[in-house]
Amino acid sequence: MYPTPFKDVHVFRATPKKKNASYLESRIFARVFLSPRDLGVEAWTEANEVDAGHMLTKCFGALEFARNDNAFRYPIYNHVFIKMAELTFDIAKMKRLFERVLKSYRQRLTYLGVAEVELSFNLKVSSGCIPFRVMISSPSGYHVVMRTCYELIENSVICLRRAESSEDVVLTTPSKLNESTNDFYSGSKDKGNGSNGTNNNHNSNLAPRTLLRTLSKLEALRNLLPSRDKMETPGCETSDEIEESLPLGPYPMVSSKQLRRLQARSLKTVYVHDWPLLLETVLRNQWEKHASGRGLSWKCIPKEVIRAKELFLDASDGKTLCEKKPLGHIPCGMIVWLVTIVPPTYYDSDTDTAGIRRIVMVANDIAFQSGSFAVPEDDVFSAASELARRLRVPFVYISANSGARLGLSVEVKKRFRVALSETNELKYLYLLPEDYEELMRLGVRLSVEPRQEKDGNGETRYVIRGIVGAPDEYLGVENLRGSGLVAGQMSKNYSEVPTISVVTGRSVGIGAYLNRIGRRVIQTDDAPLILTGAGALNRLLGKEVYTDNGQLGGKRIMVPNGV
Repeated sequence: MYPTPFKDVHVFRATPKKKNASYLESRIFARVFLSPRDLGVEAWTEANEVDAGHMLTKCFGALEFARNDNAFRYPIYNHVFIKMAELTFDIAKMKRLFERVLKSYRQRLTYLGVAEVELSFNLKVSSGCIPFRVMISSPSGYHVVMRTCYELIENSVICLRRAESSEDVVLTTPSKLNESTNDFYSGSKDKGNGSNGTNNNHNSNLAPRTLLRTLSKLEALRNLLPSRDKMETPGCETSDEIEESLPLGPYPMVSSKQLRRLQARSLKTVYVHDWPLLLETVLRNQWEKHASGRGLSWKCIPKEVIRAKELFLDASDGKTLCEKKPLGHIPCGMIVWLVTIVPPTYYDSDTDTAGIRRIVMVANDIAFQSGSFAVPEDDVFSAASELARRLRVPFVYISANSGARLGLSVEVKKRFRVALSETNELKYLYLLPEDYEELMRLGVRLSVEPRQEKDGNGETRYVIRGIVGAPDEYLGVENLRGSGLVAGQMSKNYSEVPTISVVTGRSVGIGAYLNRIGRRVIQTDDAPLILTGAGALNRLLGKEVYTDNGQLGGKRIMVPNGV
């Protein structure tokens, strides 16, 4: 538990037990208990927008205290849990209420790294109380998902069952609602006071009453929830993750996908697979503004404003793109979509129809090899360019990379040894015979010189003179050759179809050239276009001349120079 001056808020720091865990995998959990006295209202008052905001602000102070602590690195994927006693919500209006609250506190939630908010409260009905949970999450930081569930007991395990609409509530379930201890185990005090037969009769009478009470509560819940036909599409979209029931257990570790998403966010850019989601959010906002500005019904907004089909390089020829991931697909840091969008400017109110626009969108995956360009990435970029020119559609390049990939073979890195001279200076790098034979078996190409070392107990050493690497590593000059290929393709794109580049993260080397060749560039803050970083130049000059990469290729440099 992390100590804070806010005694009513419990803050916990959670760190994975595995070795070499990234700080991105750490999380902070804030817990707060609220009663009517805390909000200055009467018992069983339906909380409004002001009350919901007050619930969040009670946790913000404790999280702010933790964020300002320099003793540890503050996580950026945190969780807030609010337990409400004798307080409830109007579940028919709850989603719109939370939508307004999240809009009001969006900047503060982002600043404190709050990605999930969970509320637990009892929904009061005529036959008792129904334990209810609302889980609001934004894994990407741009798209909010709300899940509403009621608690029930299945095989002595507390589970969460979906409760988005009245159709989600099933009345034939044999499970029991997770009621209070006194309510659910009301016959426990009589155990052992009489004969076994008396206890059995009491329990047999209790079971039908409990089942009837459960069915009565579920019927009341069903009447409170709106039907799917009458549900509006709020800013907080519902989730389809909970279909039947989900056991209530420990919070899971950060998933591998979420870890890559956090890596991209730490580099001040967007995780590559979140781009279609981000575009959908922007398009929906534009549609809502368009509808409200022209006095149109919300029904004019299409259910699907964007359709993004991810394309993969065909392994058979290495030049064309296909919709299904082929066998033998090589992992790649370049993602391609054929995107179909429905912009509000294409809407015709007379016919109540909206036109479509298609684009080819290409993006670097900065969470894969730092977004560097190798032969697979170059081939995908080339195939996407040819597709855009063949379809005569705009070509959009989202740039966040580290230039051409140059490095050392992973297998060699695990095995090489260092020979030192008598003055402890580097003499040469070498491999032992068993390591060299293992590399040959793995297909790693390298140039070596056998040497019989006299001082090393007469052992044979293979002195490393050159490293090519494994067939699928692409670490050398072949990547530089591919840079010329993609530069030529981008030049053709500019000549034949509309092109635009969006620089969302650092773009180095060939990544910077591609944006300039495409001519039309949108450059965000903290997204420099550079050939060499500030650190390398300072070492070359022998003094601190540049403080950051923005001085070399930031907006304040590129805009005055016409880029």
